[in-house]
Amino acid sequence: AGVEGSNHATQAQLSGAVIGAIGSSLAMGASDERVKVNIREDAPFEGAPGYTYEYSNPEAHGEGTYHGPMAQALEKTPRGKSLVKEVNGVKMVRTDRVALETASGLYATNQQLKEMKYEIAMLKKMSRKSA
Repeated sequence: AGVEGSNHATQAQLSGAVIGAIGSSLAMGASDERVKVNIREDAPFEGAPGYTYEYSNPEAHGEGTYHGPMAQALEKTPRGKSLVKEVNGVKMVRTDRVALETASGLYATNQQLKEMKYEIAMLKKMSRKSA
C-alpha cells in the first residue's frame, strides 16, 4: 500500500509539473535573444542551454525575470528546430510542442520511477526474508 499510495502522490506531482510547465511556457512569449537583456545561462532545455533573462521591452513582452531557452540556441539542436517559429521577425518557442515534449518526458520518467519503486519494494521484501 505504501508504494501504491506514494505512486498516486507522484502522479499528482507530475500532473502539477506538466500544468506548471504549460503555464510557464504560455507566459514566456518571445524567445528571441534580440529582445532580451541581462541574459545569464541557467538550466539546460532540450539539449540547449537554458537562461535567466529580462525583456528589453517589458511593455511588449512582460516585466520581471524569466527562465527559458533562447530560440537561436534551441534551433541548433536536432529536436529544437521544430520548436521554434518566427512571428513578425521575432523568434518564439512553439509552446504547444514544448508542452507535448514535456508531458512525454514526464511520462517516461514516471514509468522509470514506478519500475524503481517496485524493485526497491522487492529488495526490501527479500532483505526481510533473509534477516
